[in-house]
Amino acid sequence: TIGTQTWMAENLRVTHYRNGDQIPNVTGAKDSSLWGQQTQGAWCSYENTRDLDEIATYGLLYNWYTCVDERGLCPDGWHVPSDEEWTALTEFIAPGETDQYGNAKAGGGMKEANTHHWAFPNRFADNSSGFTALPGGFRDAYKGVFQYKTFVCRYHSNTLYASMYPIGRLISTDFAGITKFTSSKATGQSVRCIQD
Repeated sequence: TIGTQTWMAENLRVTHYRNGDQIPNVTGAKDSSLWGQQTQGAWCSYENTRDLDEIATYGLLYNWYTCVDERGLCPDGWHVPSDEEWTALTEFIAPGETDQYGNAKAGGGMKEANTHHWAFPNRFADNSSGFTALPGGFRDAYKGVFQYKTFVCRYHSNTLYASMYPIGRLISTDFAGITKFTSSKATGQSVRCIQD
């Protein structure tokens, strides 16, 4: 619990929607561009690993379509956070540091406080909030390539900018802040659920 919100303490790693329907696992093993061609929910693990310890640590990557599917990506009583809920979280962690680009200091209070999972230097990380952000990297929407595991975590929201571009949050090993950004609906990113 952080402020008035309760967040999951780990990156999501479900392979089925709340109603039991399976979410397609799109590996793109023969054609990595297949990932970006999806117009429905899909998941993958980073570099399609089957290592259960890796998946347990970093979670899975989901495209934005999974986040808004009416069948529910998060368990009952939880949901993918809105842009406004992300802003409320980061403003609670680092009050007065929020602008249109994110929050200049909240990332340090959200990152796991060592270099066990984060690449060096993991600047300003103290995990004072207990959020324990982990750097699961992401999957590019266009070429389907995996990028920056151990260097960044990118989280989905359920909110669109200009009715087209999903709004997300990014935390990096190099900075104290958490950046607000937009991306393609096909980008594979981590999910943290928030309690209803």
